Amino acid sequence: MVRTQEALVILRGRLRVDLYSKDCSYLESRILEAHDTVLLVAGGHGFKVLDAVEKGAAAFDLATAESPRFTGRCIAALAQDPDIMRKTGGIYQVAELATEYGFTDPDREMSA
Repeated sequence: MVRTQEALVILRGRLRVDLYSKDCSYLESRILEAHDTVLLVAGGHGFKVLDAVEKGAAAFDLATAESPRFTGRCIAALAQDPDIMRKTGGIYQVAELATEYGFTDPDREMSA
């Protein structure tokens, strides 16, 4: 288990993310696949590669994915939320948070 804050984008393959609370209690596991993004901001986490995971922008087709600016707007919205701790231990998709916080994807003209 690691206690870091990071954003992770899966370019290719499958990865299991194990999530833990701040007191190191196991919460749940999620499977991430190509084009999935996870923002890990509190608690702990661990990873298990299920299918070879590829790193590098060359394998990532931005035409079929949310733009990096959309994810950036999500991070900015979370950073400005005075009640961010209520999200501790939760798993959220960028599109779901777009609805909650009212931001859109400026490069794709879409929102949740």
